[in-house]
Amino acid sequence: RGEPPPPLFNQWLACLKFVTGWNDQGSHSADHVRSALREHLNEEGISHREAIAHMSATIVPLLLDVRRIDATVVKNLKVEVLRGLKVVQVNILRIVTFELCRERDAKERSKATSKDGARTEATSSGAGAGVASAQREGGHTRPYLASDISSLAKVVQHFRF
Repeated sequence: RGEPPPPLFNQWLACLKFVTGWNDQGSHSADHVRSALREHLNEEGISHREAIAHMSATIVPLLLDVRRIDATVVKNLKVEVLRGLKVVQVNILRIVTFELCRERDAKERSKATSKDGARTEATSSGAGAGVASAQREGGHTRPYLASDISSLAKVVQHFRF
């Protein structure tokens, strides 16, 4: 499959449209969110399997854990700043915060697993358990949408904040 993924900017826009239109007040299963996201991406003309997998691995867990992510965003911004934000700005912050927290959590788990493995010598290498943890998460522990600062800057510029 030599088809290149859509530009990251287009993926950002599609994800922002989805997150902005999503009712985060209800409780939804991961399958429901994933299905709705895939339907949305199809309507947006995004059909690249790997890109869809990466976006799903970001947006689905984000929306399932949106309360914790919102708390993190609120904790790191002054109230005056929060009051002046547009919905799309909040959603950009949600996505970036989620990806950075997921990466930090994965690194902390890997370090903890390495230390536990060295202490108990139950495994030949603590890094192996870290790899298993990443595999359980589908291998998605690094930022995807927030990985390219120029695409993120283009998204922010697009909305002319």
